[in-house]
Parts: sequence; structure tokens; C-alpha cells
Amino acid sequence: MEDKEKLRKIIGDTRKEKNIARDKVSELLKRKGVDYAESSLLRYENGQIKTIRAEVIKGLSEILGLNVVEMYKLAGLIEEKDFPKKGNAEPSNVTDEKFESFVTIPLYGMASAGNGLIESEESNIEYINIPKLNGNVKKSDFATRVKGDSMEPYYHHGDIIVVDVSNQDIRTLNGKEALIFYEDKKYLKIVYFEPGTGNLFLRSYNAAYSDIKVENREVETLSCKGTVSMVISMRNRKMI
Repeated sequence: MEDKEKLRKIIGDTRKEKNIARDKVSELLKRKGVDYAESSLLRYENGQIKTIRAEVIKGLSEILGLNVVEMYKLAGLIEEKDFPKKGNAEPSNVTDEKFESFVTIPLYGMASAGNGLIESEESNIEYINIPKLNGNVKKSDFATRVKGDSMEPYYHHGDIIVVDVSNQDIRTLNGKEALIFYEDKKYLKIVYFEPGTGNLFLRSYNAAYSDIKVENREVETLSCKGTVSMVISMRNRKMI
């Protein structure tokens, strides 16, 4: 059974076992600040809705007494690689308690054209709950969607990236993946400074796209919003 189908079955079966009506679940979710209609839950349990938001999974897990981390794994929100492996030479100091905590950050929409563009229009803001894995997400961070294929195979159309805003000094980010605003456009690119000239090249992983060159004297005209700290991949509707 596919993981997302298993998640759907666990939620539906557990709700029935605990004899909690759908309207009651919807009411309890609303008390947690999560809007999810009774009709949406019905359609999800019946398989008419294939995906479910992270904050809904978290709320349902709390209401139904499910392990939210395991539910996130089934949904594809996090992978085993995000967790310390058993049997490591050095014991991990990361506890299950950290995995049970989340931070809510704004999620902005995506741009209308390709070339790795993203959008962050403040008029179109959602919010997303991100697991606190080793403290890599902070309340000051934000998330945004990617559009285009310029950063494939590592970032795909529709992916959600989490942007760490702690370092926005572009000249210290050589080799980093950064969110760049340049000439009224927004890019997710690799930062590369040419030795000697100091010229900046915004590079793509996809070789089909040329570098965007920014002369050294013009570097100060662009704005760096931060670096990528996490990606939630939507490729084949699977999030990691």
C-alpha cells in the first residue's frame, strides 16, 4: 500500500475506532486554529482528496493520538535521512521531543514564469508548519514556492523552499543556494563569485540555463533574502 494511502486509512480507521464524528474533528481542528471542513475530511477519507496539509496532519494526529512524526513520514513531509540513524558511532543529542515541535512560518506564492523564479507577494500569504529538525528552522524564516526547471534535478516546479534569513550578505555566500532579488525579478540560484574580477554569477543546476552575470560594481544593486535551509519537494506529489 502506498504511504499516502496508508496515511489516509490510518486517519479514517482511527477516527472510527475512537468514535469521533467528522463534524467534531472539524470543530476540534478549528480550536487549534486549523480550518478543515467536515466535507473535506469526508472527501479525504473517501479518497477523493489525495493530499492533506501539514497543519491538518499535525492537528489530526493530536486529536486522534497518532504519532505526528510517523504521519509526516507517510505524507512524505520528512524522510528517514532527516533523522539520526540508529547505531551511529556517536550518540545523537537530538530527542523525540524536538521532532514533536514545529514552527509556523509564512508561505508565499510562486511567480508566473520559469527560469527558477519565485514570488513573495505579501498579498498572497499562507502559513506552513515545519518540523524543528535540529533547530534548522526559525520563526524569522519564511517559505516560498519554486517555479521552473532551472534548478533541476535538486529543485522542481512547485517545490517549497525554506529560506534562512540569518545571512543576507551576498558576498559571504559564495557556493550557497540563495534567494536573490535582481532587476525586479526573484531567483533561486547558486551564488558564484569569479576570482580576481569579483563578478557575480547566478548559476543554475540545469545546464540548459545560462549564468546570470552581475558585474562587481553592480552587486550592491541586488538583494539577497537568505539561503535555502530546507526543501519540501512536490515532485510526483511527494514532499521531503
